[in-house]
Amino acid sequence: MAVPDQCCRSFIDGSLSIDRLTMLFYCPNLSLWNDGSCNSFYVKKMCSLVEKVLKDDLDPDFPQGSATELFQHHYRTISGFDIQFGTKMPKRKKITDEHYLLAFGTAKDRENGFAWQIMANEYALRVEFNPNKSEHFTVLSPLFDFFQYKPAASLIRIARIDIAIDYPVEVNPSLILVEKCRKSFTATGSAGLESVYFGTRSSKNYYRIYNKRQEILEKDGIELDYPLWRIELESKEGFFLNENPNHLSSLQRIKLFEPSVRSGDWQIDLIQQQALIQGLQNVLRTMPPATQKRYRKIFKEYQFQNVESPSFIYARDFMTVWVKLRAEILYTFGYDLCEVSCYGC
Repeated sequence: MAVPDQCCRSFIDGSLSIDRLTMLFYCPNLSLWNDGSCNSFYVKKMCSLVEKVLKDDLDPDFPQGSATELFQHHYRTISGFDIQFGTKMPKRKKITDEHYLLAFGTAKDRENGFAWQIMANEYALRVEFNPNKSEHFTVLSPLFDFFQYKPAASLIRIARIDIAIDYPVEVNPSLILVEKCRKSFTATGSAGLESVYFGTRSSKNYYRIYNKRQEILEKDGIELDYPLWRIELESKEGFFLNENPNHLSSLQRIKLFEPSVRSGDWQIDLIQQQALIQGLQNVLRTMPPATQKRYRKIFKEYQFQNVESPSFIYARDFMTVWVKLRAEILYTFGYDLCEVSCYGC
């Protein structure tokens, strides 16, 4: 992956981490949609195994084994793992093949140009965790060892990955733009504007910019003696564990602007003052398209000049973090060190 060019001057470093990972495992026997009694037996056996193997690590304050919208059973461990299995809903696949529609589609299907094919969802085991707060997969090793389950990496699907970039510098979230993002939301707190969100939770790419220092203070009671702002990309562009994802273009859409710059142009300075209250994205979207485009181009001149861009940090650090995490996951499933190292080649 090529690292974007940066100016030769001294930059304020940012740091990258993977903040959340959602994994789906190919387990046809744990699918409850359109199944007989055989799959129900396997799901009950899985419940007994989870409760036995993880009995010392299950969160006592969580309703263990409760159902969710998509899965029959949901367990949560103290070490931060969410484990769900027993899919209740089928998968839908859109078929656009003309010959299939002609032979099997209804008149409405042919008019729409597609038909839905309903099939069993065989990715029936879901594990979600935060690599920064969990003991990674060590707590789950006994469970998979008991099953003697060693899935191919090509059958482990990453449904969601959250990439966090932290800056030890004051970043004003109201002066951040995400290109080609139609919706944005702001959140205020005791310290004023504390968070900005771009996109929606159902979007393939959802962006969060927030005051991490304030969050640590409120959650853990720890007051850092330096500023800490986080830019987070929540990506639902799925891929398999044996693949190397590329989110560079998504992070290149993020533009950070200096909060203290004064242009000398009263119109630009007025827009900036309004943006400090409402958010730059919200101010620009009230303008006619041509005017909005012109001011977006102007504001590019006021981007941070001494702070590494999110795309630069991603291109430099992501593969190192990702390969290490993937090796830990594969090692948990019984791959030897030689096999694990090959995935980082």
